[in-house]
Amino acid sequence: MKQLKMWNDNDILKKDVKSCDNHDLGPVKELDSNLIVSEKGGRRLQIPRDSIATFDGDKVWLRATEAEVMMGMYPFLQEDENKLEERRLDTIETAPPAPPSPSSVP
Repeated sequence: MKQLKMWNDNDILKKDVKSCDNHDLGPVKELDSNLIVSEKGGRRLQIPRDSIATFDGDKVWLRATEAEVMMGMYPFLQEDENKLEERRLDTIETAPPAPPSPSSVP
């Protein structure tokens, strides 16, 4: 499968969305800065853009299973947020102390 490193919104509009377990989730109907919207079986699916794994020029492949998309639950997104928070806390804990501000120096 070829993978496009970069694409724009027009490239994925009307392209088929596939779950990571290879289920068809319908074509991309709409999109904004946070979501892509597809439709399967008359049901409107709002899918976070962060769940896109890749785009091969023909299909938008997700990191989510069909069940996760249908339930609107994306556990890997929460894991990503937790990892970012852990890294942020590690940075705060390991950062050198800030120099005193000029107003606190006698």
